[in-house]
Amino acid sequence: MAEEAAKLFVNDVEMNIESETGTMPRRWSSKKVVLVMVMGAMLLGIALANFFTKGSGNYSVSKDGGFVSLSMDIDYTPTPEMMEALKPTMMAHAAARSALPQEVQDKLKAMQPTSTEEKEQNDHQMMSMFTQADSDGDRILNVDEWLAFRKLFTALQTAHAGGCVAVTEQEDRDAWDAINKFDASYEGLKLDDLRKAVKTFRAIAAQMHGH
Repeated sequence: MAEEAAKLFVNDVEMNIESETGTMPRRWSSKKVVLVMVMGAMLLGIALANFFTKGSGNYSVSKDGGFVSLSMDIDYTPTPEMMEALKPTMMAHAAARSALPQEVQDKLKAMQPTSTEEKEQNDHQMMSMFTQADSDGDRILNVDEWLAFRKLFTALQTAHAGGCVAVTEQEDRDAWDAINKFDASYEGLKLDDLRKAVKTFRAIAAQMHGH
């Protein structure tokens, strides 16, 4: 139950780049083939440049200004202090989930992505909500932006499952306070902080189950 609550709080995200192949019309001349290849290379270059730009929805900005793929496991080991700080948040979400009708719980569980395609779609949804909530565009959620993010997240759950894992506003504020402790060099929540939170929730769940 606790582990499922962690997954519902902030889902794991994965990225997948797929390509399609096709056949070339036989009547194409060699000049056309070369032209198509050159144009294709140019378009690919533009696409890759856009993919790795600062505004890309697939990458978050780390403290040193580098880019961190959301699909990659963040280099962070949960500390006892952060596990203790985030445990009330995890327990609040677990209690809120348990209070929902079983049908809603089942639908929420079914929302968890399993295939690569579903995980990629989930990634885009999470990034879209983060960007929408980040009203000043600084890629860091202040407490009000965090509350807006949480409302978007629970609205998505309600739309798909007819209910959501909703805690009190104070509990959401307490969650922001706890996650904000990951890095004292700035105030607010970056995407990396949310990824650290997910990893910490898993560590708490494992500890609770004696793993």
